[in-house]
Amino acid sequence: MALRWRDGVFVLDSATDANQAQANAADERAFLSALAEFAATNRPVSDKRSNVFAPTLFANHLKAKDQPLSVPRLEAAMQRLFAARRIHLESSGPPSRQRQRIVAGTPAASGTEGAQ
Repeated sequence: MALRWRDGVFVLDSATDANQAQANAADERAFLSALAEFAATNRPVSDKRSNVFAPTLFANHLKAKDQPLSVPRLEAAMQRLFAARRIHLESSGPPSRQRQRIVAGTPAASGTEGAQ
């Protein structure tokens, strides 16, 4: 929270809150855009820290497109998108070797559970 000294008292700086909300929305749009590009080229990404960790891959991808975003900002965007149910995890593969990947949208009614 940002406070400003105004008329002898501290008041909440709502402009800072609005700027943060705009920055968060831009980060989420960038995350979803990168997710769509990766899905279109059949490159699954994960919410787990691994060689397919979405925030790391997306940060490198966006940097190459001259739209740099840090891994922590993309990770925070991912968490907000999970919480808003705008992305979820989808399982694939045989039962003995299930893998999960991040996909856009809400989980299907077939019992696939979203994470986070």
